[in-house]
Amino acid sequence: MNSDPDASRTVPTHNWRRHWLTTQEFAAAAGRPPFTIHTWLRNGTLAEFGIPVCQFRFGRAHTGRTFIQNVF
Repeated sequence: MNSDPDASRTVPTHNWRRHWLTTQEFAAAAGRPPFTIHTWLRNGTLAEFGIPVCQFRFGRAHTGRTFIQNVF
């Protein structure tokens, strides 16, 4: 066990602005529940505010991933 106080360094915080986030990650960054983010995707609220969204579909209905660019 290392008792040196300098041995445990903290990792510097990273600015995630302009990174692509999953809906769960975007919800956490926005301080909202994931349900609200999914509602905003469905009703076009994110598009109205110019927040970039990228959706990947895998061919079948209800499959795919949605990524939202972090604007915070």
